[in-house]
Amino acid sequence: MQSEVIHFLVNISAAVAFAFLGGIIASRLRQSVIVGYLFAGSLIGPFTPGFIGELHRISAMAEIGVIFLMFVLGVGFSLKFLGQLRAVGLVGTFIQVAC
Repeated sequence: MQSEVIHFLVNISAAVAFAFLGGIIASRLRQSVIVGYLFAGSLIGPFTPGFIGELHRISAMAEIGVIFLMFVLGVGFSLKFLGQLRAVGLVGTFIQVAC
């Protein structure tokens, strides 16, 4: 039980540290910090050498990260802007469903 907690804390600490460093690097390169977060996520993913965490816990953290990313992107859109994209969204939705 106690070792599971330690492994979880190591995984979470590594994810936060990599995200922090990725955000700083992206910011210094005059990019959005989201680019840094995505890069950091790819570095600690299961398909790259280096840090390897427990796959199911890292996957759960990745899903939570995607939820936060969608929230941040959603907050950035105004209703007026979404109204302008209505035609593109409808056509894109139809193509996705058809495929």
